[in-house]
Amino acid sequence: MDIFFPRVIFFIPLVGTLMVLSFPKGRASFTPHALRNMVIISIGGSAMGLWAIKTLYDERNMSFNGVIQKVCYEKPKEIPYVTIKRIEYCWGGSSYPNNDTIKAGDSAVKVKGSFEFKLIRRK
Repeated sequence: MDIFFPRVIFFIPLVGTLMVLSFPKGRASFTPHALRNMVIISIGGSAMGLWAIKTLYDERNMSFNGVIQKVCYEKPKEIPYVTIKRIEYCWGGSSYPNNDTIKAGDSAVKVKGSFEFKLIRRK
C-alpha cells in the first residue's frame, strides 16, 4: 500500500485555503464566515491526513509471529482484533480480504515493514 494517498489528503485542504486567501479582494470577496469555514475545513482535513499517515506507519511497523489465542470482532465479522502471545492487534486496515474466517488456533505471521501478513489455518 502506498503512503502517497494520506499525504494528498493532508495537502489538498491546505492548498485550497492558501489559494482562497491569496485572491485579491477586488476579484473575489469572501465573507469572514466563509473564510473561517475554509480554515476549519483545512485544519480538519489536515488532521485527518495526519491520522491516516500515523495509522499506516503503525500498521507497517507492526510485526508478529505465533498462534492466534483469541479473535474478537468490532462489528459482526468486520474488523478483527486478534491476540497473539498476549498482545492484541487490530487488523482493521490489513489487506486480508476474508476477515470472517480467522479462528483461534490459526497461526499468523507479519514481517515489520510490510502491510501483508500470512494466515496459516489450523487443520
